Amino acid sequence: MNAWKVLVGAILVLVILAFSPIGIAATPIKVTAATPASTYQGTISLDVVVNGSGFDNTSKVQFLVSGTTNPGGVTVKKVVFHNSGEVVATIDVADTANIANFDIVVMLSDGRKGKGTTLFAVQSKTADPCNVSGIDFPAFTYWLPTATKGQQIYVADATGKCSRPVYEIPGSVAGAGAGAGAFSYPVLGTMDVGRVTWREGDGGIYGLTFKVTGTSITPTARQLIVDTLPYGVIDTDMNKEGTTVYASVVPTSGTGPGKILAIDVNSGASRDAFVGPADGSGPGYISVNEDGTLFFGGPSEIVRVDPSCADMSCVTHLATGPTGSGQNIFPAPNLTDDRLVYSSVLPGYFGCWLIQVIPDTGGSLLNSGQPRYGSQSTWYAGKILTNGIKPPTGSGRCYTTGMITQIDPATSAETPLVKGSDPNSR
Repeated sequence: MNAWKVLVGAILVLVILAFSPIGIAATPIKVTAATPASTYQGTISLDVVVNGSGFDNTSKVQFLVSGTTNPGGVTVKKVVFHNSGEVVATIDVADTANIANFDIVVMLSDGRKGKGTTLFAVQSKTADPCNVSGIDFPAFTYWLPTATKGQQIYVADATGKCSRPVYEIPGSVAGAGAGAGAFSYPVLGTMDVGRVTWREGDGGIYGLTFKVTGTSITPTARQLIVDTLPYGVIDTDMNKEGTTVYASVVPTSGTGPGKILAIDVNSGASRDAFVGPADGSGPGYISVNEDGTLFFGGPSEIVRVDPSCADMSCVTHLATGPTGSGQNIFPAPNLTDDRLVYSSVLPGYFGCWLIQVIPDTGGSLLNSGQPRYGSQSTWYAGKILTNGIKPPTGSGRCYTTGMITQIDPATSAETPLVKGSDPNSR
């Protein structure tokens, strides 16, 4: 009998151990992907999103030349834990770093670790499209989706060939349209500092600054500029100096007028730059001129708001050409002259946004040549940068190209620049 009891007891102990926290603690660490998956020698403060499983807040990260224990000139400066499947490693890559594939190792404080082989690569800086003389950098920002449903913000030169990552908005907080932010360079009072701002799904408007050294950038940490609740943010823009963010907002309760808030970037203090009608109609996609004049799109026309007051008495309804059943939105003034670009729905077609250019005080169309299509436009060096859209097909639909496209409004010449969305120029 005693032997039987001993045997049963031993079996019970084994069962308990099998389902105890010790078994859970032995969960293997897996490292499966890195975004971006490569960079060039001389890169500074690059945020690399490392994906896998089993991570915790003690995670440390190493980049090692594949098959070795050699860091190869890649230094991990900081690791930020997002969740069990994602950490972000901020790295510096030396000018003399090994040109090679790299393994990525994630280690926990309890000694467990996992390795993903050849997930990252360092390329020669001579192959870096930013390593050319006379480059016009930085010129505009854009974003691309990440593998984890986030949005990576980039800053690019005027050709789009030289791009540097600025900040990745994690998928857990991105929200609709988060990457469609605003950009200023140089920020007022500086010669080499840029600023980007964006909105996130929690109702907050966030931003950071970055120092420009040649074609390298060093970003600061992300900061909350303002929490817009109880309003929901439709769109944002920033003044040329980078000191004020303008946000088109609507009450989350669904009652009350829509507004445009002017928000001081440094203090977060806001004021009403424009208050729409009491029926809740009002500004949607917005933009701001160099003198504080605001523009937004309505059902059939672009609206101009004089900066001298904040109500409907300062509104001018601009002539916008064909209206009909179409819609006119995405206005963007050229900060160096009096032209305004916007997008107009092509009546009877789906997803076809015509590029239109008018004087920013209203008047006849200024663009010439064959029609071009695009949305979320901005200006740089007298040219329009836009989300490229293909001409309508026989089925009456238009499809995006997935590229930032440059359009010359004088000739309608069209040049794809870089894969991405929602350009915003300095």
